[in-house]
Amino acid sequence: MNAATMFPGAVVAVQEGTINADSGWVCTADAGIVLGTSDIVWAIFGGMKAGLGLTITADVISVTALNLATLTGLAVTGTPSLAIGNLDTAKVVSPAADYTAASIFIQSSANSGVDETSVIGLYCKVENTTISQPHNRLQSILSNAKASFNFFDAYGVQGHVTVAGNCGTENANAHVTGISGKAVINTACTLATGWVTGGLFIVEGAGAVTQMCSVVSLVQEAGCSAAQEMLYINNDGTATKGIYYAGNFTKGIDFSGGTWSQGSANFCVAYGTASAGVSVTPTDSIMPIQVNVISIADSGTSGDQTIGAGYFKTQATTAHQPNHQLATMMVRTTVAKNIWDAYGLQSHLTFGNVTVETTGANAHLTAISGKVTFDTTTVTKGWVTAGLFIVEGAGTCSQMCHGVSIVEEAGSTGCQSLLHLNTDVGTTPYFSFTGADGTGKSIYTHTAAGTQIGTIKALINNTPVWIPFMQAE
Repeated sequence: MNAATMFPGAVVAVQEGTINADSGWVCTADAGIVLGTSDIVWAIFGGMKAGLGLTITADVISVTALNLATLTGLAVTGTPSLAIGNLDTAKVVSPAADYTAASIFIQSSANSGVDETSVIGLYCKVENTTISQPHNRLQSILSNAKASFNFFDAYGVQGHVTVAGNCGTENANAHVTGISGKAVINTACTLATGWVTGGLFIVEGAGAVTQMCSVVSLVQEAGCSAAQEMLYINNDGTATKGIYYAGNFTKGIDFSGGTWSQGSANFCVAYGTASAGVSVTPTDSIMPIQVNVISIADSGTSGDQTIGAGYFKTQATTAHQPNHQLATMMVRTTVAKNIWDAYGLQSHLTFGNVTVETTGANAHLTAISGKVTFDTTTVTKGWVTAGLFIVEGAGTCSQMCHGVSIVEEAGSTGCQSLLHLNTDVGTTPYFSFTGADGTGKSIYTHTAAGTQIGTIKALINNTPVWIPFMQAE
């Protein structure tokens, strides 16, 4: 070809070569070529070779299955490497049956003979290992389900594990789980900021839900009998909290929507049972349940704003229940061996190194308070007491045993009396004694008079009086 007019539409066959052997080419340059100056553009029109996932038979180009395990040399520049639709424009389908955009089905048919060999349907990995990238978000898999109209149900990610035969894991601590999340912090690595979680679940948006909305929902389906716990927490590491709450709650845990099997061994919250305790070998104080609330500011509203570490209430209001015992709190301490000391219930009220006063002069600062309130009710039978203390049993006590003991500790200076009795009614006796005479160690009613051997000084309305006491004749 030595003339410019010979190039437009010219056809050339390439017989040999590393890349373009056995291919045909046509010159696509238009008329007006200037030899030595113009680019001579050629395009292949025959002898095409099949690329990844393609086959050519005669003049038919067909798509074959991609072997993703050996796929190499695939560059990504802003668009997905493998896409059905794209991030902005969806592929529109009108399913008459199940529709699956992408499917991977692998069946493991033989044992590898090597521990922890993985059979993986889909493996995705994202890394940033070379430089700091504070504006990038790493996501190995991003799943997004969007619902704008009524639907049966919707899942961003749904994981199923079906146990279809008698089987088990090789290791008792291995897992059979629908979805697993794991965060690994390598040795000598420190994550300075950020929440590290094996699983993170978030509900966001200002929309409304009229039935139920839970950040995490745990459900045992009807008919399932295998589940032993709805939530199992196991700490083999150094975590100091089983469950940690942050933020604002009206109810941290609410059991009011459910029922549970009745019986003394069944509890909403349990550490051991009523009949079987959890065995411990203490090396320090053990308190399975702790509540510590610190009030740091006044509410600014006058009235009875209560700050309580716990509130318990038991009611019988709908029908007579003569066979039931109501106990808002039952505390049991059993002593079978020597001990430092033991309390069924211990309550401390401590004043710091400040001056403290109540708003009203008749308000109380008390370690334990008992109160009985009569509305318009009449109690026709039963002992009504704001505090009841009973010692029972046929055992013996060789040192001291009292129904009630009132003690002022050595070094105390604030106590004005060990027992203060006050009635605003005016007609209620301070003491009432019933029962048989004692054995010489009790105070009880008696008609016999003896020889006066002393007096007891008492203050009545801040006026001192002396009560004689007699020695029986």
